[in-house]
This record gives sequence, C-alpha cells and structure tokens, in this order.
Amino acid sequence: LCGCNSVTTDIQPAAGFNADAYRTYSWASPPLRDSKDANLLKIDAEVRAAVDREMQQHGFQRVETGAAALIDYRIGSQMNVSQPGINSPRDEADKMWDLNRNSATDVAVYNHPTLPYVESSELWLTLKSTQTDAVVWQGKASKIIDNANPGERVEKDDIDKAVAKLIAQLAAKPK
Repeated sequence: LCGCNSVTTDIQPAAGFNADAYRTYSWASPPLRDSKDANLLKIDAEVRAAVDREMQQHGFQRVETGAAALIDYRIGSQMNVSQPGINSPRDEADKMWDLNRNSATDVAVYNHPTLPYVESSELWLTLKSTQTDAVVWQGKASKIIDNANPGERVEKDDIDKAVAKLIAQLAAKPK
C-alpha cells in the first residue's frame, strides 16, 4: 500500500450479499500484542483503527458479543510479471543454449534476460457471517510499490486510503 501510485480495489461479495444484514461486527482475531517487530504492531493498530472508523462512518457498529459478522484483515506484498506472456517456454528454451557452429561440442550457456517484475502491497478485508460461518464479502486493495523503493514500509495514509475505499464499497447498496 505504499509508493506513488493510486490504490486499486477488487471486491468479491457472495451471491446475494446485502451489507444491511451485517450492521454489527466484531474482530475475528485479537489485536497483535506480542511481536518483536514494532512496525508490525504499528500497522496492526493502524489497520484496526482505520477499519473501525470507516465502518462506523458507514453505519456499522462494533460490538463485543452478538455480532452479525466477523471482520479481519491480511496484509502483505506480491511480485508480479509486469509484462505477462512476452516470453513463451519455447522462446526461453531456444535462447537457453548458444551453439557455436564451429564445433558441435562447444556450447555456452546463454545468459537470457529476466522478465521485469512489479512489487505491490495488498490489504485484504474479509467479512464472515457469524450465523453461517461463511465469508460473505471480501475486498482487496493493492498499490504498486515504486521501483526505486523496493521493500518500502506501509504508511498510515496509505492504510487509511485503502480501508476507506474498501469499506465504501462494502457499504454500497447493491445495484
């Protein structure tokens, strides 16, 4: 969720999902407390605060017991090929060996180029029905990480923007 590009989202509601049926929620997992990674503790607190704030602004209520839904999150990064399909397996096999036509036994390994990759940070929010124990809504917010700053840390502003976009789509009335 860090870098210079905008946040994109992918929403996956269950068939017939209606947010009004899940106006009360609880967290599916407790906040992180025991980690030696201070950044991880900070991110956990920031994600939970952003989710609670956005849920409340969209008419949802967090309760300790009797919730209609459980909410949780996952956060991480992913590497993707930036130009998928530019090299076929046959192209790679043909480039793998550079045969010297002067000698049938003189073979050099071809140092072929690697495909360009793009790193993205992702935040997944999942809403699970307490009645059916099934995931009823899931959304992913992604942001490309600036190639000049690989491994860049997630910032609070990026978390806030990603959560705001996801919760707005969660709360949107079905068309």
